[in-house]
Amino acid sequence: MLSLCLVAAVLAFVILIKDGITPVETTSSELIPMDTDASLETGETTKPTKEALSIKIPGYPDQIKMAAYSKEIPINLVNPEENPCYFIFSIEIGQEEVGENGEKRFITEKQLYQSGRVGPGYSITRPISSTALPAGEYEAVIKIETRSLTDQHPMNSAAIRLTLIVE
Repeated sequence: MLSLCLVAAVLAFVILIKDGITPVETTSSELIPMDTDASLETGETTKPTKEALSIKIPGYPDQIKMAAYSKEIPINLVNPEENPCYFIFSIEIGQEEVGENGEKRFITEKQLYQSGRVGPGYSITRPISSTALPAGEYEAVIKIETRSLTDQHPMNSAAIRLTLIVE
C-alpha cells in the first residue's frame, strides 16, 4: 500500500513538471501548482521572464566633478553586454524631498542629458549636457530605463543618486 502511494506521488509530480507547472511546497505535505493566470489588481497579466530577472545595472560613483560652464559630463554610461535589453539614460539635477510618510523621492528641476537607446555592450562616454552649469554642488540622479530588445516594451528601471560637483 505504501509503495502504491509513493508511485502515485511520483507520477503526479512528473505530470506537473511535464505540463510546465512548477509545484510549490506548503507547510503541509501537499504540493500546489503555481497559478500561471495570476494577475495584479490592475488586471494586467504578469509572468516573470528570464529577461526581467537578469538585468545588470552598473555601479556609479557618489560624486562626479566637472568644470564650471562645461557641457561635458565626465562619466561613462554603460549597458553591460550580458543585458537582454536596451538602456535609455538620463542625468537630472534637482532635490530630494521627504514625503508625509517619510519616503524620500527625487524631484527633478532640470534634465541635463537624455540618450537614445543604448544596446548591450555599448556605452556613452562623456555625454554632453544641454546646460552649462555654474560652480556649485548639485543633487543629481542617473536614471536608467530599460526596453526589451524584441519589442522595446518597458521593463525595469533604476535611479542612481549622486552629487555633481561643478568647480
